[in-house]
Amino acid sequence: MDISTNPIKVLARNSSLNKSRPHVPVLLAVLFMLIALLPFTMSSEPAYAVDELYLTGTIKSIDQKAGLVYMEVTTASCRGMKTFRADQRLDTLEIYVNQVISFYIDSSTCEEKANHTILVSWGIKK
Repeated sequence: MDISTNPIKVLARNSSLNKSRPHVPVLLAVLFMLIALLPFTMSSEPAYAVDELYLTGTIKSIDQKAGLVYMEVTTASCRGMKTFRADQRLDTLEIYVNQVISFYIDSSTCEEKANHTILVSWGIKK
């Protein structure tokens, strides 16, 4: 097939887009990338990870007025008698006194003197 009769080469050679605006495809590609990345760059919150520690223990008592839960934790990473704050209503935990529950706290470590917050409790462990 001759170059002058090849329809693709004729269109490419005679295209007004190629002659008058050769930068349009590049601009469209850049515009597409900006629109695609916009949600990631417009976040008002800082990017950080929050680790939570999963523990198991026995609720020994609950102080309703102070909002504290006293537990004997049996998980190796946080073993011993600990005091926690609860982000849920304490009366819902009242039924678990002297029972073993599993729960998450708001930290990836278990400091000795810190009162971590119980984020989610998973109920009785058998």
